[in-house]
Amino acid sequence: MIGILCSTCKFWLGGITCLAYPERIPDEYLEGLDSHLEVQEDQVGTFVYERSKIWTGESSTEH
Repeated sequence: MIGILCSTCKFWLGGITCLAYPERIPDEYLEGLDSHLEVQEDQVGTFVYERSKIWTGESSTEH
């Protein structure tokens, strides 16, 4: 099961991967037991949850 935060994050790559966890997102995030709001030692880079513009209704087109 994909956690609601994962599927609405701008860094989610689909399925069970994201830029922070390109091999596999940890179960605690996938199951919605924890939110990924702080950088973790076991992740790649400094990516943390950030709501995708698709879910905020904001346009990705700049004027």
